[in-house]
Amino acid sequence: MCTGFALSVRGIDGISMLSVATDGIDGNMDAAGCVADGRLIEDAMKSGIDPIGELRSNNTAVIFERTNTIIRTGWTGSNLNIVTVIFVSGH
Repeated sequence: MCTGFALSVRGIDGISMLSVATDGIDGNMDAAGCVADGRLIEDAMKSGIDPIGELRSNNTAVIFERTNTIIRTGWTGSNLNIVTVIFVSGH
């Protein structure tokens, strides 16, 4: 979801997304979630990542790991839901 968001706001300043699983793990990985914004795709490409290729191969965690936008909390013991927030600056 965060990769799709980042692609849709690519190059746009002032819009970002935070998405985390309340239990501290998302699916079968050890991360709770990630942060994405209009710079993420360019930052990933500068790191040698092909975001579209990683999205197609269902391996988008590498994007967030290499750009330091992955969120790791560890197991929280509270599996309620996934919380997603989109921030839009007022400028």
